[in-house]
Amino acid sequence: VRACPYGVPFINDEHSAEINPALCQGCGICASECPMDAIQIGDFNDADMIDQVTQSATTKDAGHPTIVAFCCQNSGLEAANMAAAFGMPLPEGLKTVAVPCAGKVDIDYVMRALAEGADGVVVMACHNGNCKSEKGSLYASWRAANAQDMLEAIGVDKARIRFATTASNMGTEFSRILMEMEAAISKK
Repeated sequence: VRACPYGVPFINDEHSAEINPALCQGCGICASECPMDAIQIGDFNDADMIDQVTQSATTKDAGHPTIVAFCCQNSGLEAANMAAAFGMPLPEGLKTVAVPCAGKVDIDYVMRALAEGADGVVVMACHNGNCKSEKGSLYASWRAANAQDMLEAIGVDKARIRFATTASNMGTEFSRILMEMEAAISKK
């Protein structure tokens, strides 16, 4: 109830949770915030997302670090497509995972990518104040920071996780962010 930018779940007069599906935009913020994983979003349900993350993290390009980039369909994914279409440099080991909104990027997805062998993870979100889901970027930044803290607590370099914002027309920026990540990982 507190996380949904569209007021889809609400507390009714009987003090129970109710859903208004006509308002749902499918951003997935509620699914990632639900502590019991009771909420699932169509093609972006946890089982399918974990399968996609695992496949992305374990597919290696010899000699290149594997970077899993979770990309919002409205910004990061479009910027990635622009960068590729215009031949901008991108890491050889880049694997993109589309999400309806960066707010759907569950901390479990980030940690699973690293556990399955990814050398780095980038969460690509919309700019604050420009997120279609209003607060998706904010939730994504909090989760990325929490994941970094978890890595640091176990002695792993928190720079293996990066949160970045971009717009759909920023292919150059997408390229720069990912190439910087690859260079940083390659030095270690």
